Amino acid sequence: MSKKMITIIVEILIFIVIVLGTIYIIDLNRMKNNEPVFFSTWGRKYINPEDRRETNMEIVLSLEDKISDNTAWCGTFNLIWNDLKNDLAKQDIVFNPQLEIVKNLNNGTFNTDNLSERSYYKTYGVPSLKLKEQIEKAIKEKFNETSDILDDFNWEGRDPKDYFLYAMLKKEFEFPKVFTELDKGTFGNYENVEYFGINDSTEDEVREQVKVLYYNSKEDFAIKLITKTEDEVILSKGCNKDTFEEIYKEINEKTKLDNPAFLKTDILKIPNISFDLKKEIKEIQDKPFLFSNGDKYAIEKALQTIQFDLDKKGGKIKSEAAIMMKNQSIMMPKETREFIFDDTFVIMLKEKDKELPYFAAKISDISKVQKDVTKINNEQNEEKTSYFTGTVIDSFGIFEEVAWAKEVLGKIQITTQPDENQAIRKSSDKIVVYLKEDDGNSYDPGTKVKVEYTGDVMKSYPAEVNCVSITEIQNNMLNLYKELLEKLINEDPALNSDAKFIAINFENFSAYRKGRNGENYNRSLSINEKQALLDLCKKYNDNVIEANFEQLKQQGHFNEETMSLDGILISVEKMEKITQDKAIITMGKYRSGLGAIWPKYEANLVDDKWKIEVQSMLIS
Repeated sequence: MSKKMITIIVEILIFIVIVLGTIYIIDLNRMKNNEPVFFSTWGRKYINPEDRRETNMEIVLSLEDKISDNTAWCGTFNLIWNDLKNDLAKQDIVFNPQLEIVKNLNNGTFNTDNLSERSYYKTYGVPSLKLKEQIEKAIKEKFNETSDILDDFNWEGRDPKDYFLYAMLKKEFEFPKVFTELDKGTFGNYENVEYFGINDSTEDEVREQVKVLYYNSKEDFAIKLITKTEDEVILSKGCNKDTFEEIYKEINEKTKLDNPAFLKTDILKIPNISFDLKKEIKEIQDKPFLFSNGDKYAIEKALQTIQFDLDKKGGKIKSEAAIMMKNQSIMMPKETREFIFDDTFVIMLKEKDKELPYFAAKISDISKVQKDVTKINNEQNEEKTSYFTGTVIDSFGIFEEVAWAKEVLGKIQITTQPDENQAIRKSSDKIVVYLKEDDGNSYDPGTKVKVEYTGDVMKSYPAEVNCVSITEIQNNMLNLYKELLEKLINEDPALNSDAKFIAINFENFSAYRKGRNGENYNRSLSINEKQALLDLCKKYNDNVIEANFEQLKQQGHFNEETMSLDGILISVEKMEKITQDKAIITMGKYRSGLGAIWPKYEANLVDDKWKIEVQSMLIS
């Protein structure tokens, strides 16, 4: 080969090295800035923003909040709430009525004592473009990050008494040794699930980074994964408590100080996790509250994000939270232990020697945290329809707007308690079902229902089923008004003579309801309840309508000369009291100025039947 040819080859190789080096540096910087790579991730752990897995997992705001399946929490929102309460309001934040989630936030359970200062940034001030630029500069310098939420807020034309609070948490951790990439397996009803962990071929050094907290069975255990930093990854299976705080407490209570190390015969299997959550916390928005100095404020917008990834090399978490406020003046087993997270489990992150975790997630549906899994085909489950009867414990999303409504499962959540004689009671004493749309029923607590569902009962607490229909069997509020209408129509039957219609004015008809945070309030009757009452009255008159007095006059049903209607008008004149089991209601039956009655009824629910007595009677 000639010298000239060698020179050309060397020049080509140098050119290729320069090009690849340039592309590598570009991609490295783009990954640091959380931007899509130009050519490759070069073997590094990174997910392009457009490929990031968005899920409909839930976010709770505090460790004390009630959780369902597929729920995550991170302490960023607690950090800004603590600043709001302690530095600005200088007292507890109080809404009217008070919300349970606000009570939990006011507790201040999670605070900066549970985080190293290098892992978070927080600030607050009067909202302005200058403050926004200050935050962007700070998170760039500290974490080399950009914000996913700052542009969602209105920064211009703000009142000098308005406030903006912000926090970001950013952590990346690596395991001392890379775990083994395992064969794909199943998780619940899904297959093709990616796992990492420990098998027979895994080196002993990898086993040393797994600490067994306790192991009672393959369905009840907890472990801790050691990282190169102060972060500890805690995973547990079999904890069925209602809050992350209770789950963490149970893990600590079960932890054995003398528990043996991860053994050569032990198996570890952990699914890869990747999710990206963003939640607008509408429940706390536009509700007035007071600072200690008497200034009145309301939260204009509140947002939180949680991004979390975990695989064989390690993991990372990024979370933001912001509030814009506007002024308104055991024994060692002999057999192989199986630490296999192939069904509902909880994962938590905490710093070594800190009292509380700073992140937690409960994962039951693997399709929400892995992209390419496929559902196991189970035709028998899909075709078989089962049912159970039970009592509604609570329902959300019918008479109140629910910001956390599940878009896929349904915007209305109904929690039921199956009857004692129902087979499903062996799975759980609480079953949750979802409706995608309002079906016209009220589903008040205490309502008897029949639920038809397909597939298996999902392993969670409360358990869930794939509801195909739900029917009200006994609605106590509806039954109350049925009994009252029957009694009222039969009072002074002469008023019913030759009536061309029965009209019901539902304006003051109300029913007792228990809210999602335990508060009691009166609600309007549902569409189906009104229709049921109209249908009931058809046994007394073929023409039954919904109308008030003015509407009847406009329709020509009122004779000005005789001052009478050509039918009867039924209404609620006064609602003195209505609870789950008692009501005091004055009703009216009007035919004319000289032909009307207004009985005052007292109703008491005894053994699921209303006992009604007339306390007084006004007669015209």
